[in-house]
Amino acid sequence: MKRIEVEGIGKRYERNARREDLLMKRFFSAGSKKEEFWALKDISFQLKEGETLGIIGSNGSGKSTLLKILSRVSKPTEGRAKLIGRVAPLLEVGTGFHPDLSGRENIFLNGTLLGMPRASVLQKLDEIIDFSGIESFIDTPVKQYSSGMYVRLAFAVAAHLDSEIVLVDEVLAVGDLAFQAKCLNKMQELSQSGRAVLLVTHHLESLNRLCDSALWLDGGRMRDFGAADAVSARYRAEMMLRAKEIPAEQRSDRRGTGDIQLKKLQLLDEEGKEIQELEVGTLAQFALHIHSPHLQLDQLQNLRIQLNLFSENERFIGCYDSNMDLEQSRMPLPIELKTDLQSMHLIPGEYALVARLLINGKPADRLESALSFRVLPNARTSEFRRGGMHWELNWKKSEL
Repeated sequence: MKRIEVEGIGKRYERNARREDLLMKRFFSAGSKKEEFWALKDISFQLKEGETLGIIGSNGSGKSTLLKILSRVSKPTEGRAKLIGRVAPLLEVGTGFHPDLSGRENIFLNGTLLGMPRASVLQKLDEIIDFSGIESFIDTPVKQYSSGMYVRLAFAVAAHLDSEIVLVDEVLAVGDLAFQAKCLNKMQELSQSGRAVLLVTHHLESLNRLCDSALWLDGGRMRDFGAADAVSARYRAEMMLRAKEIPAEQRSDRRGTGDIQLKKLQLLDEEGKEIQELEVGTLAQFALHIHSPHLQLDQLQNLRIQLNLFSENERFIGCYDSNMDLEQSRMPLPIELKTDLQSMHLIPGEYALVARLLINGKPADRLESALSFRVLPNARTSEFRRGGMHWELNWKKSEL
C-alpha cells in the first residue's frame, strides 16, 4: 500500500543573532552557543493511498518546511518520514525545471526523475501539454516563462505522470480562476484514482472540497488534526478573532509580493461610521485602505481587488472581483477606496472577508479574515431566511 508515515519529525535551524548581540559576544562570550529555533517539532501523522491531507497554518508555521522534508529536499533534525511509492513534488515555482531547457524537454526530464521510461512520458505528452494551456510556448526555454506558466506546466506534469504520492504547495493560489478550477477537478481525480495527495494551502474552501483530513500547524507544532471541515472551522474561528484584535497592517499571516498591501478594511454605516455589527437589510459600505511600500503610482496601472465572503460555518457566500487603473487617477498613495451603499441581505450570524490584491496580474497581498462582522436579526428577518448578498460594488477613490 502506497502511503506516507511521519513519526516525531523535528527541524532545527540556527537563528542569526542581532548585530548588538554579536558585538556583546565578541567581547564577553565569544564561545557561547548560537541561538537555535525549531521550525518543526513532534510532527506525526499517516496518509494512505486514496486519501487527501490538507496542511494549513499562518506564515512561518512550518508548512513548507514539512513539505521539503517529505520531498527529500531537506533532512529532519529528528524523527523520520517514510514514503512508499513514487513521489511527484510540486513545491516552489520552477522547482525541478532546468531553465535553459524548453517546456517539452522539462516534461521528459521530470519523467526521468520519477523513474519513468521515455515511452511512458511520450504516451502522456499531449495530455500534459493540453492541460497546461501553454501549447504555443512548449518549445520555448522555461526561463522565459512567467510564474503562472511555470505553475501551469509544473502542475500538469505532476498530475499526469505515473506518481503514486503527490505533494502540492499552494498551486491553487496561482493562475486564473479557470486554471484553478482545473486543478481542483484534477486533484479530486488523483485521490479517487488511489493516489495519496498532500496539499499545503491557505484556501479553506479548497481544503474542505478536496481533503479528507487536515493538519493545522502553529509555530511548528501540531495545533489540530482531524476531519478537514472540523479543523478548518476552528482555524477560521481563530482567524476571525485575530481580525478583530490585530489591525490588518500589523498582521504577519499575509501572502504575496508585498508590492501593494491592505492597511485597513472597514465596514461603514450610511453615515460613514465604522461598525462591527448591523441588522439584516441595513445599508452599509466597505472602505479599503491600500498603500505601496515599493512602487510608484505609474507602476500600478492594473489593480485587481477580490473580496470573498464566508459565513461562520465555512459556507461560501459570494465574491466581488474588480479591476481598476490607479495610474489614471493621478492620486498619491495611500488611497482609500469606498463602495456604494448596499443593503446587506444576509441571515443573522458571523461573517468574514478574505481580501486579495493583485498588481499587474501578480498576487501582491492576501489576508484571511481581513474583516469580520456580525449580522443581527430584526423584525423582517424572515424575509431574508435564505441569505444572499448584493455585490454590485463600485469603488470611489479618495485621497487619505
